[in-house]
Amino acid sequence: MLMNAQDYLLEVKAGRNPFEQRLIEKTETCTACGVVLQEAITGYRRFADLPYCSDDYFEQLGAIVEQHPLGFARPHEGHNGNA
Repeated sequence: MLMNAQDYLLEVKAGRNPFEQRLIEKTETCTACGVVLQEAITGYRRFADLPYCSDDYFEQLGAIVEQHPLGFARPHEGHNGNA
């Protein structure tokens, strides 16, 4: 992820290393499949405070939605039941 100059200066002024998180991302591995995470290539997502690649993150998210569906589709009828 790119950082603009204003964000960079704010991080430096606060005494933080503006690139620390970006370096961590490149050395972490996906909890599910073990691939080295790189935002531009594999994606970098956190779920339950664990790092995941985008494929595994969305697979887990999809499984949760399937287990707990939001609702059922209902046919829409016109006003007062008339089409």
